Amino acid sequence: MVANSSIIIRTVNNGQDYTGIKLSNNDKEPTEIIIPNYYMQEISKTIDSLTKEEKNKLKKLVKAWSKYQSKLRTANNGLGDNHASNFNFNVVFKLIQDFLENGLYIEFEHIEKMRSVGKINFPRTVKKCTPVILDENPLYLPYVTKVKKISDENMVRSAQILVLNDITKKIGWLLGFNIYIPLTNIRLSLDKSLVYKLKLIRNNSFNTRKLRLIDLVIQYITMLGLSSDENNKLFVSTVYSFWEEMISDIIGNVSDSNLRRVFYIRHRYINKKDGRICKILGKKELHPLMPDAVYMSDNNVTILDAKYYTKPYLPVNDDITKQFAYMRKAYAYFGENYNYRNIFVLPTEDISFNADVVAVFDIDIRVPRNQDLIPIEVLYLNVDYVVESYISGINISNSVL
Repeated sequence: MVANSSIIIRTVNNGQDYTGIKLSNNDKEPTEIIIPNYYMQEISKTIDSLTKEEKNKLKKLVKAWSKYQSKLRTANNGLGDNHASNFNFNVVFKLIQDFLENGLYIEFEHIEKMRSVGKINFPRTVKKCTPVILDENPLYLPYVTKVKKISDENMVRSAQILVLNDITKKIGWLLGFNIYIPLTNIRLSLDKSLVYKLKLIRNNSFNTRKLRLIDLVIQYITMLGLSSDENNKLFVSTVYSFWEEMISDIIGNVSDSNLRRVFYIRHRYINKKDGRICKILGKKELHPLMPDAVYMSDNNVTILDAKYYTKPYLPVNDDITKQFAYMRKAYAYFGENYNYRNIFVLPTEDISFNADVVAVFDIDIRVPRNQDLIPIEVLYLNVDYVVESYISGINISNSVL
């Protein structure tokens, strides 16, 4: 079940653009998917006419988006200005996974019944039943026992059905999830009032699956509520952030804690007279710097910076200066017994290759060559290859560095 049959796939204009989905408000408008440059061709066609290869590439990209979002440390990471909301595919996949593994949530309640089978509840039986007096002991037939009954009013299950149907309707074709569950006696809607009711239920429950499912449903409803503008934009992240995360995951091998310990560059303004830190726009420290990834092997240190520049553009002064700053930090920490490389990693649709160009400082005869900063290389990586490696969790450093 698909809300509309038309789709537009377009690439971002630059690294600051958002990658993700823009859903239409009615069946006459197309769904728009904004993808990274060089990943696949721009398309405008019906969903049914998409080739198997095109659908697989889109599904693969969604998996990469989901992995990216599962690693975010803050709930609003990827959230832009008032015109872009963070659509969390990771939450969607968890909702689908819960349903496929466990089915619809069923709430049971314990009730008392008079039966001749089952475990006897002695206190309630003695209190409520009249026994048959035998020579040795009284005999209770029937007796009181507890049985499970499916609750007639299960708001959690109803909310789960509404959410799963909403996923099927809006993006099910993109996720390979096209199950529609009939709405039987459900008088709820995906709005703030449902979130409030679910929170009340959550506060009075100790069932692990129920608590997790309620949280996922609330996250999904809240996520839809964030997208309040008329274009219903549901974005994952700026494309440069997505690119940086993928490159860090598939090439770097130095942990985030070690990156912060060795390469973290903090800078601030201080008062020359007493050393007090001066506030700039209400902050004591400016935005700190840290390389996207570092790869180390034996006595080799490679500093990597993922930049989402499309051809023919190359990183500019600020980018270059930061890389030299990282190199100075590495040299001061590891010393002269290491071999150093500094690399910009850019996207391409071609086979991955090392470019012929390098970024260098002007040669200064007053600076000895062994003290000068090494050039910054430019490495182009195929975007499809990067996405595939990222999903598979494969480190490709040995094949590209």
